[in-house]
Amino acid sequence: MEKFNQEDFNQFVVENNIYGFFDDPITLKSGRQSYFYANFRDVVEDVWMTDKLADFVIAFARDNEIEANTFYGVPEGATKLGIIVQYKWARKSDFYYQGSHALAMGRTKPKDHGDPKDKLFVGTPKGKVVIIEDATTTGESLLKTVNNLQEEGIKVSAVISLTNRMEKRDSGMSVKDAIEEQGVKFYQMSSALKILPIMYKKIQPAKEIGLAVEEEFQKYGVEDLWLVPRETMADKLLNKIDERQNPCVVGIDPFFERIPKHLIEGDSLEDIANAIRSFSFGIIDAVWDLVPAIKVQTAFFEKYGPSGIQAMKDTIDYARSKGLIVIEDAKRNDISSIAQAYADGYLGLAQTGNVKIPSFDVDMMTVNPYFGTDGLNPFVNVCRTRGKGIFVLAKTNNLSSGELQDRLVEMTLEEKEELEQLGVAEQNETEVFNIIALVINRYARKYKGVRGYSSIGAVVGATYPRQAETLRKIMPNSIILVPEYEIQESGARDAMNCFNDDGYGAIVNSSCGIIFAYEKYGDGDSEKFIEAAREAAKIMIDDIRLAMKETGKFPASWKELLSLE
Repeated sequence: MEKFNQEDFNQFVVENNIYGFFDDPITLKSGRQSYFYANFRDVVEDVWMTDKLADFVIAFARDNEIEANTFYGVPEGATKLGIIVQYKWARKSDFYYQGSHALAMGRTKPKDHGDPKDKLFVGTPKGKVVIIEDATTTGESLLKTVNNLQEEGIKVSAVISLTNRMEKRDSGMSVKDAIEEQGVKFYQMSSALKILPIMYKKIQPAKEIGLAVEEEFQKYGVEDLWLVPRETMADKLLNKIDERQNPCVVGIDPFFERIPKHLIEGDSLEDIANAIRSFSFGIIDAVWDLVPAIKVQTAFFEKYGPSGIQAMKDTIDYARSKGLIVIEDAKRNDISSIAQAYADGYLGLAQTGNVKIPSFDVDMMTVNPYFGTDGLNPFVNVCRTRGKGIFVLAKTNNLSSGELQDRLVEMTLEEKEELEQLGVAEQNETEVFNIIALVINRYARKYKGVRGYSSIGAVVGATYPRQAETLRKIMPNSIILVPEYEIQESGARDAMNCFNDDGYGAIVNSSCGIIFAYEKYGDGDSEKFIEAAREAAKIMIDDIRLAMKETGKFPASWKELLSLE
């Protein structure tokens, strides 16, 4: 028996147009309006196709170690398939003889005469029963089938859905949760979230239909869905990178102790905040026409209280007025409601009474992943609705990062298969940072911009080039933020492992090496900090571009020589 291959089954679903779109909405059995369908009717009208479909079901059941004595199709949608799967399953069983396996069909309407055992069935299911459903919507037919069997004292061990539309029930519960609440394991062989984007590209319906389906998922979906290509913050960042012909970022980390003394006019928190503001503006003046983005380190501003936070806000606004993309290095997250507040404050809109207005309004920010998906979802949703971006910490550059991030953890079967599909072979364990990368990739592949990259990016330190190479494979659609390449002394070459072969997919940050360059390039004259920062930025740009060229990761559209005068 061949193993179940998810890609092959998805291809089967796509080739046979199990999913499709309507020009006008139809009303489903659930009463909901929908612009798309999921239906295996044409497949199960053909013997050869039904036989092939049955093989997929049997392989799926074996791979998932589902114990079954009887396969039973939901009446009427999966009746024929249930019969054929049961016949083939029984024939391949180690114990196949007269009376070993039942052949059962369910009635759509109970029979009101004759033998009571024939009331619901033509042939009573025996042993451990596995229910097959062709297309799952809100699960009403499925739950009715489970209940009918259980009321007759029949053991239902599992449900297999050929495809799940991924809709919530009216209660807000997913079908999976509703079934498993009955003590029955729920499995799905495919889902609308995976198949619809493929079908949208294949069929190319009108944009309005794609948007209508997206609205359906926002209203009814277990998760939302992105079908219609649109410009994202990732696209804007890549366009700015092309405009500047380099992927360099200048980090504004204004250590007070290193700020030029002529900018400091007193000892109060407000005085220090004013000095930080003046210094940050000077750095922006030095590099705004050289690099695509700056990264503002929140901690150095927050340290000085309300005055420092206002200086940070002024720095953000000034950088944006110069056309720079602003990345806030805040590393925020918390439980979902607090994460939502962080997301709204930095990237989204803040409720002020009767209106919502931007607060810090940065373009992108760094986010901590250790609260899990309920902490990440608010940030991802704001990225989607507001055209913003995030960089999720995956493998950080600090020396003790390995104490947690390098810990080996046991993988689920799904995680192992995901890594293998991405070209990363592991045993049964992998490092925590690889699990985080898988989480990032699930978001990133779902929310891609027109250039194929996602606004859901990652932070990966270049001090760990081998790990960076692996993480690049796991997150092919994410832009990686590489911090502090010059301080790490890893050089531009190590940062290249974070780039894709097309020369995109990463940005490289330098903070102290540029903003305090006067200590090295300005003869120690702090009053020349602007000129020194500009010179250091040019050196960095040349270094990164040379490394990109030497490693074959120089974008084809860029000029070989770049004038930075």
